Formats: sequence, C-alpha cells, structure tokens
Amino acid sequence: MTYDAAIKQLETMSDEEKLAFAERYGLQSLQQLAVVADEELEQIGAEATSEADFKKKYEAYKEKYAGILITNPYDSSDLSLYVPDGDNVSTYLMNANGMVAIGDAVEIMQLKNEMSKSDKACFGLQKSNFVETMNYNEEWYTNDFSVSNYVKSKKLTFRIEIVGPGDGSTQIHIGAQKHMWYGWKRDDNRELYYTPRLSNMYYQGVVNGHLVPFPQAERYCHKGGKLEIVIGKKNVLSQPVTGTVLVWSDCIAEKDANGNFLYESKQILNGGKLETALVPKCLESSAFHVRVNLP
Repeated sequence: MTYDAAIKQLETMSDEEKLAFAERYGLQSLQQLAVVADEELEQIGAEATSEADFKKKYEAYKEKYAGILITNPYDSSDLSLYVPDGDNVSTYLMNANGMVAIGDAVEIMQLKNEMSKSDKACFGLQKSNFVETMNYNEEWYTNDFSVSNYVKSKKLTFRIEIVGPGDGSTQIHIGAQKHMWYGWKRDDNRELYYTPRLSNMYYQGVVNGHLVPFPQAERYCHKGGKLEIVIGKKNVLSQPVTGTVLVWSDCIAEKDANGNFLYESKQILNGGKLETALVPKCLESSAFHVRVNLP
C-alpha cells in the first residue's frame, strides 16, 4: 500500500478505526502515543502522594514528551498532552520522529505546533455564554459553554458551530474532563448525550466517509470523553440555524439509590436508521440548556 492510498482510506474512518488501522500495520503513530501518554498521566495522578510529588512527576512527564506532544495553550489548568496538528490525518501514520514508513517508501512530515481544531473546540473553551435564568431556574447558554464542577471534580465543555460556510454544515463538539490535583485532564471514561431541536437544519450523518441524510433522533449517545460530529447542514443557506440543544453526561443521568442507571425508551440512530432503545434516563431539568443562533 502507498502512503497516498493509506491517507485516502483513513479519511473515511472514525478516530477509533484510524487507530486500529495503524495497529494492523504495526505502526506506533503520534495518535497512539497520545493515548499511551494519557494512560501514563492517569497513573502518575493515582500514584502521587502529595501535590508537590505530583508536580515533580508531572514536570518529568512533560519533559519526556517535549517536542513530540504539546500542552494546551488556551487553558493552563489542562494537564493533558495533545497531538500537534492533530487534524492532519498523517498523524495516525507518523511516528514520534515525524516519519511515515509505508512499504518501501519513507515520508518525512512537518506538523504545525498547535492543537487540532477539534481539541481546541472541546478543551480550549474557558468562557460560558450565559443567557438568562428561566422561571423554572434553568440556565441557558448561547452556542457554547464550559462548566467546571457541575458535579464534584467534573468539567464539561460544549460548542456548536458552522464549519462549512459553503453549505452551512453544522458541527457539535463536547469535551469531558476530570480534576487531577491542581488541574484538569481528559476524562475518557464518560458517556455523553444530547438532544438537538433545531430549525433550518437538514440532519445528516457519516457513512463510509460521506455525509448522507439521516432522520432526527430523540437522543444521541456517545461513549468516551470527546465528541466531534457534523449533525447536518442548513436547509436554507441564507437563514440562520436556531433552536436549542440539551446536553448531559452520565454524571447527571438519573440513578437509583444504589447508583445504578435508570433507563427510558428513546428513538436513537443505529446505522442511519431510527430504532427504539433503552438509554440512561436524562431529565430536561438536569440538562445543560444551549440556545442556538448560528448566522
């Protein structure tokens, strides 16, 4: 397989599929290294005996990955390390030295020393666009929010934006983090849920790397601490996308006295088709309420 052929295949895959693709070819990519580094940070946080001990170990950790992975320049409290230029698909193929070896060919890549757009959207937002408190005491945000300690030691960030000005493609980003000593790190042991109620929206989903029409579901569910997804595009390009999005994590889903999830029936998407399934019960009163207005 050639480098160009590998890139074309990767462009049609999800992030999980991209990682698996590299593993099949025995490649330890930058993206895989970031996963390993995140697991290492988890261990450092768990084994540290004091804040001073953690700080010493953390500084050594950063030095180990200096020049390979980068810190978050938009949030100094973020302890996680990120793949530079992570939107570049070749980061799923290249090693820590910036080289890609496919067959007999070796490519040397140059990366931008900045966070990917998706990482920035999920973990670089520090402000919350608060709108108002409604009569029933629900806070509303406009287009995005970033809220720390919505439950103890948990942080959730959300953004909805137009990413395709030519066709009004609309993308949702959600990032989950947890507190570690004096900062925050990515929290991949989460489930994320959202319900969009949008006007001027033609709902779509990705099949084999291509956007195709999808029906609108009652609930969208994602396992993991980071979600980036194009949900559709504008019906009428000259008009704004308006409406609301309700957002939850598993931390605020309903549970019984023993901490077990309560469930409810909702229409979800499976392979681009609607089906009724049991999902964790999420009350509208406990959701993050986002008012959407995208010109």
